[in-house]
Amino acid sequence: MDRNPIGDIGHDLNNLVAIVTMGCDLLRRRLAEGDPSRAVVDDIAGAAARAAELTRRLLELGTAEAPVVAEADDPPSSVDTREAARR
Repeated sequence: MDRNPIGDIGHDLNNLVAIVTMGCDLLRRRLAEGDPSRAVVDDIAGAAARAAELTRRLLELGTAEAPVVAEADDPPSSVDTREAARR
């Protein structure tokens, strides 16, 4: 069975980013408007938003015509090093 590790990693990262984002939303609801901790939560939420964008791009790579990695027991195929260098 062939697997696409880029897509697998993208889905795992998406799940982690969702947890961080939901945690920030919950904290924002519980913290008072003037609480200095809100700035930290906002920073974390901003980092999570950037991670979500990177994850979206990774998922796009995973669903595009990305190379698929064969299972470990499959023999390796020959590699054109010139093609690999262009990437």
